[in-house]
Order: sequence, then structure tokens, then C-alpha cells
Amino acid sequence: MAKELVASEQVNKDFLRAKKLYIMGGMMMEEYRKSRPSATQKDSSFLDEESKTPEVVRMLDGAWRGAEAIHYYLAGQRALSEGEVHAALRMGLQCTNYEDILPERNIYSLLALAAALCRSTTWASQAIMILQESDSVHESFKGELQVLATRIFSTNQPTRDRHNVPKGPCPGCKIDIEMWVPQCPSCQHRRDISMTDGIPLNPSTTYTCCWQCQHHYEARGIKGNREACPLCYGTVKA
Repeated sequence: MAKELVASEQVNKDFLRAKKLYIMGGMMMEEYRKSRPSATQKDSSFLDEESKTPEVVRMLDGAWRGAEAIHYYLAGQRALSEGEVHAALRMGLQCTNYEDILPERNIYSLLALAAALCRSTTWASQAIMILQESDSVHESFKGELQVLATRIFSTNQPTRDRHNVPKGPCPGCKIDIEMWVPQCPSCQHRRDISMTDGIPLNPSTTYTCCWQCQHHYEARGIKGNREACPLCYGTVKA
């Protein structure tokens, strides 16, 4: 139901409602996982072969993907409105991992705007090209993109600002991979991503693992200690 809502026109007006539906689905999957005595992992690896049908595996392994996608998108929009353009760029890059959930226009419009404001013209150029080639984007909007692209790139050569989206070592094989990539292309190690800033966990920062959704976030926010998980809104246990 949540995925159908995301694909509809209505979701553009109510992403928060869709996120709550995905959270409900994720919580149901967590309850199912906890009901199995052998469930010690966050994915479907605890299932026996008889229970490991493609549908069950898909639901367990992707139980929180919808909520993650909308969380990153809303966080990016909020960062833009608050003038935190570098944070918006990081969240926009995270959104590119969820093309199966978020509308293409929403992902790459956010990325193009954030990248342009960060003067990361390579990212802006790539996002605009994807929008111009997309079948889901109206022709009138493509015309506006062409005007915007001409204004940006007539005076700025495409460059990639690596300070805004740095690389970091994979915990598994130690090769450097870009921060928004959730799984190492070399050893397939999956990294835990902070729901606070959209980058892999930093050993020098204190994180909390949410008891409800099992995602990590910074224990301390801008205005003091966080009282709830930014992804599922689970309250911090004393």
C-alpha cells in the first residue's frame, strides 16, 4: 500500500503519510523477526530453507527501505529550506539508492538543486541529464531544465566537490568508496548509515542504535540530546 502511495500523485503532497505506512510495515517485520528464536540478524539469514521463499526474503531484507527513502528525501528538503546545502547534497545522493521507491523527478530535482547550490556542477549536470532523458518528466519541465543548465554551465565548468561528499574506507576490504554507497562493490560489505547525516558511521562520533528499527543515529542533535529516532520516531529508552 505504501509503495502504491509513493507512486501516486498524492504522495508528492504527503510523503510523511507514506513514511508512516512504511514504518508500520517495518515494525510488523521486526515483530515477526523477534518471534523467531533463531533471529539474530537484521536480514533474512535466520530463516530455514523451507521458510525462505522469495517473497518472505524480499519483505524482511527490504522492510525499512521505504521509510529510509522518504526519510532521506524529507531530510534533504528540510536541509535546503534551512540553507544547509551540503547536507542536502548528501541526502540527495542517498536518495539515488532508492529509485525503485521514490519518483525519479523528486530524486534528481533535489540532487540537481543541492549540487548547484554547492557549486558541485558535475553532480548537477548528471542529475539534469537524467531528468531530461526521463519519460516520467513533462516536456515543459524539461524546457525549464534546459534554461537552467545553460545558465549554470555557461559560466561554470563541471567539477566534483569531494569535500562535500568524501570517500571513506570499507570496513571489510579497506578500499575507499564514496560515502553514499551502502554496499562495497568489491567485497559486498553493507555499511551502517547514520540516519542523522546520511553517511557511514564514524568511529569518532557517538551513535545510538534504535531499539525499534535497529538503525543508527547521532545521540546528540543540534539542540541537545535526541529524544527519538529520526527514522521511526522510537523514543530513547532511559
